[in-house]
Amino acid sequence: MPPVRILFVDDEEAIRITLSAVLSKHGYQVDVAATVGEALSRITNDRFDVLIADLNVGQPGDGFTVVSAMRRTQPDCVTFILTGYPAFETALEAIRSQVDDYSRINLKTGSRVKHCRPSGSLACCAITFRKSRAKS
Repeated sequence: MPPVRILFVDDEEAIRITLSAVLSKHGYQVDVAATVGEALSRITNDRFDVLIADLNVGQPGDGFTVVSAMRRTQPDCVTFILTGYPAFETALEAIRSQVDDYSRINLKTGSRVKHCRPSGSLACCAITFRKSRAKS
């Protein structure tokens, strides 16, 4: 089975470099985008298994724009929204946008994604979501 291909979208360079390195170390193929425009271009031109998008890529709520584009063009892609500033309103928007997971970023410890650990890997999440969608 080929490695899970991830598109990671975040406007903070240090976070893009760090998280993509961690994910790559765990065997994922990671493409990064720093802007919504760059993410939309990648979504149009490449296929992905997983999307991880910061909620606020440049502007508040931009992550939902990226998720929406992914849902339209690659409906089987598993989508994750990350935010350092969770709020009830954005959690509701995540549900409305059919985001598969809405996770809080722990800025103090630098642990961005709880799913990065091998015991709870994105690959397992992606496979589980794909199987459940295939049955629907």
